[in-house]
Amino acid sequence: MTSPEALTTLARLGVDLAGGTIRLDSALRAAGITLPEWQPHADGSVSLGTVTAESAAALAQVLREGLVKEYGAANAVRDAAHAVGLKMEPPLVFGRRVHLGVIDIETAQRLDALLRPADTVQEAVEEPEEVADRLITLLREVTAGGFLDAAFYGCCPRCGGDEHIQLESVTPDQALAIARILATSAQCAPE
Repeated sequence: MTSPEALTTLARLGVDLAGGTIRLDSALRAAGITLPEWQPHADGSVSLGTVTAESAAALAQVLREGLVKEYGAANAVRDAAHAVGLKMEPPLVFGRRVHLGVIDIETAQRLDALLRPADTVQEAVEEPEEVADRLITLLREVTAGGFLDAAFYGCCPRCGGDEHIQLESVTPDQALAIARILATSAQCAPE
């Protein structure tokens, strides 16, 4: 943890004591995490030193608890997708956003059908590019314009990889909107 001498040095050098260094030190103390080699520098950076496995696990837990909304949204999408039988990678949390990952064209068609309002008649689409375009447009509507990064990748002639859609990230609220629609679809599905 930060020694009184180090804090005095930082104050003398004009480093903002109410800044990130002090907040991090306070949060570590509050969480009971000890980093014996913790060392603030005059430029405002911090060296954490060697972190024990126990301290790393405790720090990871504290960070996860601070991302409850993000992890909750990712889990809601995962659970809802599973409930309706979608083959999707488990969503990941990165940069406080929920990353939805890669889906194949068959899953994209199924996801499109599940997200579309029941009274919407959609003509069948066979071309993978069209499936991708339609799903990406629908996801942008469902997330109120927030789902901006998605891309279609055709068959790879070099590696033989299948066509797929890379679904990038959405905010936790947008992920929850997707999860709610999927969960509703699961409840309305015939037994």
